[in-house]
Amino acid sequence: MDISTKTIIQLGDLEKFLEIDDNPIIFTQNNRNPFLNGIWLKKEKKQYFKFVTNYTDLLNDLLGVKITESFQLPSVHYKLAEGYYQGEKLYGLLCQSQETKENPYQTLEELIFNYDFLIQDDFSIKNLSVIRMFDKEYSNYVLPKQLKTLIVRDFVTNEQNRKMSDIKINKTAEVIAISELANFENEWSLSIIKEREDCDDLDINQEEIQLYYQIPGLLTLSEKEANYIRKDDIFQENLAHFLKMDVNGLLEQVELETHLPIIQKDYDYYSLYQETVKQKLKKQGFLS
Repeated sequence: MDISTKTIIQLGDLEKFLEIDDNPIIFTQNNRNPFLNGIWLKKEKKQYFKFVTNYTDLLNDLLGVKITESFQLPSVHYKLAEGYYQGEKLYGLLCQSQETKENPYQTLEELIFNYDFLIQDDFSIKNLSVIRMFDKEYSNYVLPKQLKTLIVRDFVTNEQNRKMSDIKINKTAEVIAISELANFENEWSLSIIKEREDCDDLDINQEEIQLYYQIPGLLTLSEKEANYIRKDDIFQENLAHFLKMDVNGLLEQVELETHLPIIQKDYDYYSLYQETVKQKLKKQGFLS
């Protein structure tokens, strides 16, 4: 992956950072979660270098931060970085965690299990029963609203890889809230439903989407769950926000801040994807 930009942080030899950590991390293509695949850059702070293997993942992650912030949810702040590991140049994203030894985060999974509320470790739109539980148990905190917002955020971007065990919770006597979200590379993807030759997912039009593609996240709701979303103000507010979102404007922010060259074909794809989701939201009656 050839990245030409003025804003890449030079990390140098990554192996020297591994010596600081008692549990050295091996960089591989299959281990890219920044909260698992991390290196200590400073002892007093947690900074992570996330190995990125292709341009689409990189762009999804950078756009994912902007999408998350537009929904007023906390996010890591990725910076482009590069370093060397065992002589190989690695491109990636650098981020910092706000977690401290004095205030370690819980996961959403742990928080649920503390209430003996058993559910599969799979944070998806189907788990609206979890949201009802949080509405009751944490009505005085921001967490229930954040979780509803996160469901919509991941629902409309077709986030495919977020589990309850990945969602960190900042829990103190004063605050119970989601901490910085990360990992947005598995988003904005269309699922092909018919065999096609010479398929190019970044060079398609609305007619082809209607014939050959589907948005998997929009097929997971039962009528009962869809009715719950229609009647809930927070869900409706966030769906309305997505309908008004200027995804091209967010991409322009990414390009401006990172100097990453984003071609018109990419702008067209994300815009077309968003328009497709808008149409399906309206057609399938998710809006009140």
